[in-house]
Amino acid sequence: LVVANLETVFAGEKSGYAGYPSFNTPDSLTDALNELGVEVTTLANNHILDRGAFGARRTTEVLDKAGILWTGLGLDGEDGRPLLVERFGLRWALLSYSYGSNRVLTSSDVRLNTISESAIAKGLKKAQLLSPDLTVVCFHWGNEYQYAPSIHQKKAADSAFAEGADLVIGTHP
Repeated sequence: LVVANLETVFAGEKSGYAGYPSFNTPDSLTDALNELGVEVTTLANNHILDRGAFGARRTTEVLDKAGILWTGLGLDGEDGRPLLVERFGLRWALLSYSYGSNRVLTSSDVRLNTISESAIAKGLKKAQLLSPDLTVVCFHWGNEYQYAPSIHQKKAADSAFAEGADLVIGTHP
């Protein structure tokens, strides 16, 4: 099962393609992701709102059209839910959380899964209802050029394990 952190958005050509610090990528990147075998993307990261709620929502639509699963956002006023993926006889529950975003969300239409003890507990309880064989929590966290986890990272990982996560994966710097 190939999972990738998608640290960009597919907001469309009219939004202007750009790199750092406010990303927007052509939809054709999904072709490359499919060629690489990426089956799932985590969207809870600091760049998913680079083009606002519109860009985040359109990103989910482009991924859906490309057949790439995603987790880390809630749509239409709902919290982001765990994603259940069945591969090779195993049921994987995947959740994705971020320390935050580079942009302020001005719409309740899209909700970014942010790291908190209550969000982790709530998400993992929902994941348990799916009866997974493995539960994976991906955290987008950390400080650039820091190679050891912070106390906040350790606390979030401990919370995830205490609530039933089997594996914690970190993304970001």
